[in-house]
Amino acid sequence: MGEHGENLFDLTGRVAVVTGASGGLGLAMAKALRRAGAWVVLMGRREDALSRARAELGEGAQALVADVTDDAQVREAVEAARAWRGRIDVLVNAAGTHAIRPSHELDIQDWKQVIDVNLTGTFFCARAVAPVMRDQGGGKIINVGSVMSAHGLPRRAAYAASKGGVAMLTRSLAQEWGPWRINVNAIAPGFFRTRLNETLFQDPAWVERLTARIALGRPGAAGDLDGAVVFLASRASDYVTGHILYVDGGFTAGEPW
Repeated sequence: MGEHGENLFDLTGRVAVVTGASGGLGLAMAKALRRAGAWVVLMGRREDALSRARAELGEGAQALVADVTDDAQVREAVEAARAWRGRIDVLVNAAGTHAIRPSHELDIQDWKQVIDVNLTGTFFCARAVAPVMRDQGGGKIINVGSVMSAHGLPRRAAYAASKGGVAMLTRSLAQEWGPWRINVNAIAPGFFRTRLNETLFQDPAWVERLTARIALGRPGAAGDLDGAVVFLASRASDYVTGHILYVDGGFTAGEPW
């Protein structure tokens, strides 16, 4: 609670844009923001999946089809999002992909796709909303990094490079846009079971080895990112910027894997 009992985590009336929102962690964070009271704009490439996600969130949500790697599409979608409620208070850059294979076998197109979606797409979206937030007096940008923003792992060179880039992009934009009262932070999730990494969780030996490395003794579960995204989107984080918030059960607190 705030000084006079007001709820610092209340997002009622705020407008949040979430990329990669058709499923996985993006949709989970979009739901958390909606429960906190925000109007939510879901962005993604797959219209059918977005429609299903919008139906789950109800009338307080809108869906916009856009590819985050296409700067023109991003700008058009951001303008449509702004026009919906007249402002954009929060951006969550959750669109992501990966390519897990030995680096010497990694096709250059796979490398480019991972960098384009995870890093360049994050930049395009942040750059598009920044003038909107500046002109309205501020806002919150929440990028999605990873434990691989800090820890490298085998067979994940492109993903680790992209998420390391997201961490430094977050810090740079926080410095640059602080005078505009735009807070730029990142959530760095640990290992969560999603569509992107489902094959990894099919390997019991890998899951056992992973779990032994996590201080809290389990991978991430549904709801584990809710508090972090609401905190960084709300007034409770008004004096927090340039921060990478690891939500990983203690994975990065231990020795490198």
